[in-house]
Amino acid sequence: MPPLIGGWLRSLPACSRQLRYASTEGPFLYRYKAKRITWKKRHYNEVLIMADRRKLLETLQDVIDSRRREFPAAFWEILSKRCLKSMHLLEPLELSILARAFDVHKPQLAPFLNVYRPMAVQVINSKSPVPGLAISV
Repeated sequence: MPPLIGGWLRSLPACSRQLRYASTEGPFLYRYKAKRITWKKRHYNEVLIMADRRKLLETLQDVIDSRRREFPAAFWEILSKRCLKSMHLLEPLELSILARAFDVHKPQLAPFLNVYRPMAVQVINSKSPVPGLAISV
């Protein structure tokens, strides 16, 4: 009489006891599964970590408008990292919005998250003119 499946599995060496499962992903996914899948539109630009220029400026304007609200430290960390990464995309006027948002709330951040020094370098190296009576030193 052949051994039961449990006994048969125990008799195999340890390296071949691993059960293998077939993946549902692959080059033939479109044949079977894709007909039933409804692909959802993912708006990754609406998340602050992966924000585009428009979302970043909207967030900065919301921060300026809500002066009495206390934002958590994690928010300021993510916002400053995103601003540092996309500072080269911003015009001098938009950089002033960025500076105002950080001036209004004065968050306590680590020195490597300081946005003021890279912002000053960006304004000095900017090809577009600084608007108004602003003086870039």
